[in-house]
Amino acid sequence: MMSIRTAHPADHPTIVDIAVRSGLFDADDAAFFGESLRETTAGAVLFIDGDRQGAAMLAPEPMSDAAWNLLFLAVDPSAQRGGIGRALVTESEAHARAAGGRMLLIDTASIENQAAARALYAALGFGHVATIPGYYGDGVDRLTYLKRL
Repeated sequence: MMSIRTAHPADHPTIVDIAVRSGLFDADDAAFFGESLRETTAGAVLFIDGDRQGAAMLAPEPMSDAAWNLLFLAVDPSAQRGGIGRALVTESEAHARAAGGRMLLIDTASIENQAAARALYAALGFGHVATIPGYYGDGVDRLTYLKRL
């Protein structure tokens, strides 16, 4: 049984570990990501309890009219394709909606290891609305997805 809850500061090392094991960040980027968790206070960090399975972080988009951004989503490789990512995105939508959000944005990279994430976002009703070529590096585009809440 999945349990999703708001993460506490004590969960941050576990969330960073999930991010590294999932391949979203390498060990060199882990410290920067951990610092960003500590600095994000306006939004919510959600965490699936039990076996460090998955985590997501969302926050209101600054200088927007009630737009929210799902800044981070990662699932431990051993738990992928088990509905955890879907549950985290669905919970993130509910959180943003309850806070008055009108839309939820998700950014991802154009690289192959993000193909499953892009398919998940499409299956959940997110539409691809923008591409920024080379945003994450030469040949790695930023793809933005949007869902109205």
